[in-house]
Amino acid sequence: MGKFILFYNGERDWMECLTTYRERDVVEKGFKTMKNDIQSLPLNTKRDSTTKGFLFVCFIGLIIRMRLLNTMREKEIVKDYTVESLLLELEKIASSSNLGVAT
Repeated sequence: MGKFILFYNGERDWMECLTTYRERDVVEKGFKTMKNDIQSLPLNTKRDSTTKGFLFVCFIGLIIRMRLLNTMREKEIVKDYTVESLLLELEKIASSSNLGVAT
């Protein structure tokens, strides 16, 4: 982790400023994941409603991906699997056991 300097002129204390900065960083990393890993950009839509719907679906995908990653960290399997490799393993299990998935 690198070092940074945070300047702020206002009524908040330093801990509140640091917390806000870290929350912003989490949001930026989430959008980076959405853009790169979920491949939501470039948007090739013509209608505003289609763009909003597409971004909503990508956002739901980001929420699921982050929840899965947090669960992987809790169970300490993040060193053995990436999110993509874990999803591939789950797909193999689902397709071999016919869990009601229509093929």
